[in-house]
Amino acid sequence: MYWIEITTQIGCKNMCSYCPQTALTTAYKDSKRKMTLEDFKIILNNTNPLTTKIHFSGFSEPFLTPEAEIMMVVAYQKGFIVLLNTTLEGFTEDKCKRLSNSNINFEAVFFHEYDGVGFNKEKFLKYRDMFTTNVKSNFYSTAVIDEPISRAGNNWKVNRNLGSIKCKTNRYYGNVVLPNGDLYLCCNDFGLKHKIGNIYEKHYESIEFNNKREEIISLCEDHNDSDVLCRTCEKYNMYTLGYKK
Repeated sequence: MYWIEITTQIGCKNMCSYCPQTALTTAYKDSKRKMTLEDFKIILNNTNPLTTKIHFSGFSEPFLTPEAEIMMVVAYQKGFIVLLNTTLEGFTEDKCKRLSNSNINFEAVFFHEYDGVGFNKEKFLKYRDMFTTNVKSNFYSTAVIDEPISRAGNNWKVNRNLGSIKCKTNRYYGNVVLPNGDLYLCCNDFGLKHKIGNIYEKHYESIEFNNKREEIISLCEDHNDSDVLCRTCEKYNMYTLGYKK
């Protein structure tokens, strides 16, 4: 099944020590910095709920964007499977009430205790308890990043994977959409190296998008040192070769 990760805005105030926000804000040239509800509806219109999940995560905290919880509800009401990855920054009692009153049921919610100057554990636990008490989900988990990865070389330089490689998490079909509709390879592509297309303009399962995916897969499987992001990605390394900071 496909899935799309929704980046609701460019730039995240959390500034986690292991999140390459500078790479993203440097690479992103468009003046459109936040996704609106109307933008999001275009994404849903160009996506099939029978084949694609909607995951609110991407390159920034979803709740920092106005209307983010409304986007989640709209996606669910249109029949999409919805997931959420959140630090709960920007989450409020009002947003909790909107989610609760909508009867949304997330497939999974991943809470993240982030490593940033603004993190307040007491506040985080308060809002996490509020969320889990009032909002339905089939699965909850809380993560703490104690062994950060390079995010495919965007945080620090790593050795390249040579020869034929294959993404163990199948990220070729789990792409990240930005506020301007541009679709990028995966959640490690903070430097915006591999653009798949623009989902405001074409359906997510378009021939153009699939041809671009096949091109990237070929670069991974080709037995040479092709210039593809996956060759510096721990999603390959951690399952096969191990990795070093």
